[in-house]
Amino acid sequence: MAALFAVILGGLAWLAMRPSEPVYQGKGLSVWLRDLRANSPAVHQRAVEALHEMGTNALPALHDMFRAQDSRLKMKLIGLLQRQSLVRVRIPMARDQRIKAAWACVALGPVSKPLIPDLLAMTKEQADDYNATLYALGGMGDVAVMPLVLALTNKNSQVRQVAAGVLGLIGRGASNAVSALAESLHDADAGVRMNAALSLGAIRIASPEAVSVLAGALSDRDSAVRCNAAASLSEFGPEAKGTAPSLSKLLDDPDEFVRMNATNALKAVDPEAGAKVGVK
Repeated sequence: MAALFAVILGGLAWLAMRPSEPVYQGKGLSVWLRDLRANSPAVHQRAVEALHEMGTNALPALHDMFRAQDSRLKMKLIGLLQRQSLVRVRIPMARDQRIKAAWACVALGPVSKPLIPDLLAMTKEQADDYNATLYALGGMGDVAVMPLVLALTNKNSQVRQVAAGVLGLIGRGASNAVSALAESLHDADAGVRMNAALSLGAIRIASPEAVSVLAGALSDRDSAVRCNAAASLSEFGPEAKGTAPSLSKLLDDPDEFVRMNATNALKAVDPEAGAKVGVK
């Protein structure tokens, strides 16, 4: 009984120490964040609208959620709760808090720009965090471009991978990132090179620099990089006609998808040369 009493006191103390949160229509941010992941479209939409109404007022609380850590006291409390059945208290883990905060950024869009460093820090974690970060950063549009360009030089390869990929999701709005992405095609990490190659095509700025670096990537040792480089060159069409000889060399590549993308790209950049290639 003494242990149970300690558990209850610990739970109450933990609840009391939680930081305050903004309220909209009588419901706190945490409630709206729960509704944000609801299966009901109507409930989800109301949560999105609530977050928009909170706007920048929600950012301090979301920042705290991103920085949440599971203390030893909290983990001990969870352990005690699991050893008894009289009191059922669900204590959210720090990682759950970060994921909720990331999905809040998806709903807030460009308003959540100050939280970009927190989102990028999440990419060092697990897959669910990674996916939420992609959606959140991609939905911010132009305001995220320069922080993402800076992130292309981060020491953590996962962060660089996300930054390179998200710039492609932003599309033409990320035109200022072309040179940085071109540089990323020389990154030591194949995942970074792969995402950079694809994003250059998604941005669709056929600058001489972009065409040249993608042509070089056609001989990358990683097949996924070669595949994405060919796919991006096809987006440039005749503006990348000079890459036709390099694309032709890939028609015998050992990777089926590389051969397919090279064939399609050759037809796009040089229709005359492409017409001589059979469909593979």
